[in-house]
Amino acid sequence: MADLTLPVVAHRESEHYVGIAAKVAIADFGTETPKHFDELAAWAKDHGVQPGLEFIKYDVIDMAGVLSMVFCVVTESAVEGDDRVVAGVLPAGDYGTTTLTGTVDEVFDATAVLVGWAKERGVEWDAADTAEGHAFVSRIERYHTGPGENPEVVEIAIKTR
Repeated sequence: MADLTLPVVAHRESEHYVGIAAKVAIADFGTETPKHFDELAAWAKDHGVQPGLEFIKYDVIDMAGVLSMVFCVVTESAVEGDDRVVAGVLPAGDYGTTTLTGTVDEVFDATAVLVGWAKERGVEWDAADTAEGHAFVSRIERYHTGPGENPEVVEIAIKTR
C-alpha cells in the first residue's frame, strides 16, 4: 500500500540538470525509462559528471498520444551537453508537490491526487494547451530511491503560475 504526503505549494530554488530528450508513448514508458537513464548514467561517467538524483521532466503531455519528456539527473553546476544530451535549468518558483512511497504503478494515481488537490484549491499550473498536448514550464517526477527500487520514493512537483 502506498504512502502519500499531503500536497503543498512549496518554493524551490533553480537546479541544473543534464538529460536525454525523448518522445514516449504511455505503453512504452516502462521499457524506455531504464534505457534512457542507463544511457544518461554512462554519458555522465564518460564526461566526468557527478550525477545527482534522477528525475523525469515532462515537457508536453498527450495521454492519448506521446509524452515529450527529458530523462534527467541533477548536476551541482552548469554542465555542457552535446548532440545527444541536453543541459538545462529547472526554474525557481512555487511548485505544487507531493511525495509517494510505493511502487511505480502508483505514480499515476499520486499525480491525480496532486492535480485534483490543485483544482479544488484554485492552484494553477504554469502550463498551456498546445497542438501537441498540455505543455508545462516545469513538471517533474524526482526519484529519491531510484526507478525500480522497492519501495520507490517519488516526489511529484509541478510549477505554479
